[in-house]
Amino acid sequence: PTQEDSKLLVRQPKMSTTEIIVSIFIINMEKQDKEEANRIESVDLAARKGLDPYNSLASKAAAGTREDPNLVPSITNKRIVGCTCEEDNSTVIWFWLHKGKAQQCPSCGTHYKLLPHQLAH
Repeated sequence: PTQEDSKLLVRQPKMSTTEIIVSIFIINMEKQDKEEANRIESVDLAARKGLDPYNSLASKAAAGTREDPNLVPSITNKRIVGCTCEEDNSTVIWFWLHKGKAQQCPSCGTHYKLLPHQLAH
């Protein structure tokens, strides 16, 4: 709560310490509920616009060349990537993708590059 919220609560007559703490807790919960509602609304709006707020959809494939690598979002400096090499292949080649230059799949040579990404929240 803000300092003003606390002053208003303390000025009220005959409030026990427990009542003050409960009142502060309720004020905090109301503020958190409003913040959460705003987050939900912004995520919903982004989804309606066709965006991917949680980055859960498969990214659009690029050419996979050194000049046009497949971009892989990550919140860290490395991420495990799986490449199927061919569209109808059922085997996945897994490898670590590190921040920096584009890297190639060790099997087919398709290029991937790590893209720094921040969480939606």
